[in-house]
Amino acid sequence: MKRSSLWARPTAIATMAAFFLASTHLPWPARTADAQAKKKVFSLVVTGDLYSQKPAAQMNHYFRAALGTIPEVLVIDPELPLEEFQLSEPQSICRQAEEHLAKGKSAFENLEMDEAVKNLSRALGSFWKCAAYIGDGRQYVDTLEYLGGAYIVKGEKNLGLEMFKKAIVFNPRADMNAQTFPPDMVEVFQRAKEEVSKLPLGSINVSSIPAGAEVYIDGVFIGISARTKDKIPVGNHFISVRKYGYLSDGARVDVVPSDEVMYQAQLLPAKRFPEYNQFETNADMETNQDAAGPSITGLGRLMTAQYVMITAARREGGDLSVRSSLYDVQTGRKTATASKAFNLDSPSAFNDIQAFVTALVKGESPVGPVGPVGPVGPAQPAGPVGPTEPTGPAGPEQPGQQPTQPRVVKAQPGACVADADCGTGQQCAGGFCKAVRKDEGEEFYKTWWFWTIVGGAVLVAGGATTATILLVGGDEGPSTGTIGFKY
Repeated sequence: MKRSSLWARPTAIATMAAFFLASTHLPWPARTADAQAKKKVFSLVVTGDLYSQKPAAQMNHYFRAALGTIPEVLVIDPELPLEEFQLSEPQSICRQAEEHLAKGKSAFENLEMDEAVKNLSRALGSFWKCAAYIGDGRQYVDTLEYLGGAYIVKGEKNLGLEMFKKAIVFNPRADMNAQTFPPDMVEVFQRAKEEVSKLPLGSINVSSIPAGAEVYIDGVFIGISARTKDKIPVGNHFISVRKYGYLSDGARVDVVPSDEVMYQAQLLPAKRFPEYNQFETNADMETNQDAAGPSITGLGRLMTAQYVMITAARREGGDLSVRSSLYDVQTGRKTATASKAFNLDSPSAFNDIQAFVTALVKGESPVGPVGPVGPVGPAQPAGPVGPTEPTGPAGPEQPGQQPTQPRVVKAQPGACVADADCGTGQQCAGGFCKAVRKDEGEEFYKTWWFWTIVGGAVLVAGGATTATILLVGGDEGPSTGTIGFKY
């Protein structure tokens, strides 16, 4: 077997030893104990109007991403509890891919390159079969980098170059750690970057049934379905589509030059979808209460969460106004509440959302009376929220971007708990006083139009009956004649 001369150098051996130490993980029980020490939080953004559905779905993603940046919080992904903690076939395949990757990395560290190639190739094939659950794709990129490195050590430099190119096509920001991998490998990786930068481009269009699902391409959130991503380098790409209450769907697709790949995700309801759907539908109406109602409590127990964050969202022109409340599932107590309007097209949108969510979870937004978020404005085009490329909405804070502090909710005119809180000609609906039409609530059988319709139907029925009698009169019936309508 041909080996690169760099492995004969003492510096290379020292580098690999450092790599082994750097890649060692904590034992599983320690990681589990750490997870158990965190607050288990389930977050849900709800809205009661059609115009707000798409930005509310975007906000659902960003709230979940913001919670994930808080060290004390363990964010609950609803799919697993809704499937009664049973892994789907694609999820099981992704688990197998992770196991193959671990074995391949171990063999690579021990310079057992044949064994490394075997396990890393199996990991690669498994990841291709579970695109919906590939997450941010870090393990997929790791697989390609280690596999490419193993090929180079075996003297198959071209195969190594191809693996590196696949990693860069998936994530153009991918890089090789010069302190982990030998210089010769880093050189080949940089050459792969140059070649990928010259590749022709294509695009991917993603839709879903039902609509309004979160769309991820190569592990990066790009918006709510239907959605198109342009200027994608040709090659293998991963699509993942997810929506609360449904099983995730996805696929590996091949992008070709100057063409658009069309993909429609078919989302199937999770096993406990009926329960979840009922709780979600009613949760919006309970956000004005001082304590968690049966739907919010039911959501928390269904998700095995300690805390539930319910956010009511309403579109106001180009902004999305939210009213968020955090509930302790065990006691039913509302521990914090706050409201704020976000411009989702602002480059600092995620930083503002992150500051808002962090303040709420850490108790910096005390409970207060909840006010309305204002009238719903006309429908606006739903564009991407914040920077999605190249850093993505959940990326690190950029220099010069100062997050604004969340506003603690204060009572505002128009808030209500019951109809008695509203003025004449108004009723309490969804926490806000709304005007009632004059004919609203009137029994239909007392209206003039109901009896007009009934009278007309009786006259038509009587005429039809007379016509039938005239036609069938006699044993054989008339061969010719006229039909007369009598009233």
